[in-house]
Amino acid sequence: MHHFVMISLLVLTISLVYYPLVKNEEWDNVCGEWDDRSNFLDNEFVRKPLTWSLIRKMFLVTRINVFEPFGWLLKAFIQFLFAPSVKENELLVVQAWEHRIASLVLHTLSSIVIYQITLRLLPQINSQSSLCALFGTLAWALHPMHAEVIGWMSAQPYTLAFLFFTLAVWTHLIQVERKGKLFSIVSP
Repeated sequence: MHHFVMISLLVLTISLVYYPLVKNEEWDNVCGEWDDRSNFLDNEFVRKPLTWSLIRKMFLVTRINVFEPFGWLLKAFIQFLFAPSVKENELLVVQAWEHRIASLVLHTLSSIVIYQITLRLLPQINSQSSLCALFGTLAWALHPMHAEVIGWMSAQPYTLAFLFFTLAVWTHLIQVERKGKLFSIVSP
């Protein structure tokens, strides 16, 4: 129950701090600045309805010298969830707030995993370790440098990659604690 309260505080604080950035009406449209035009407005992976052939193509090409099929798949899935039904040849409308919400969710999930990692790395001397883990995680999660990955739509793949990274570290720590051999090949 104690960890549930700490994680709830973490999620609530992150949501309250970043909500103004997510629902900023001045930034509601994709303006085509920087690389948003290439990543969203001119990107067939994001603008076309999601099909198996499109998913296959995501894993075979690069755009603006970047290979990020999971990032494109995430963006396309967000479009699929929020965009109205369209015919196969029509383009989906890109709404910036939808992608910012997804980035906020990914950032929050990463923060929860960081909290779990920090709990495992801190010595379990007393009940203060969960409070220290909470404050350490909040310091990381609320640092101003993370406003970019939530506010700038093209930075969304970074939050996804970091979530995968933190999950890998957490899994490794769990296996080290258990002295298990389940993941011994991927995490020596």
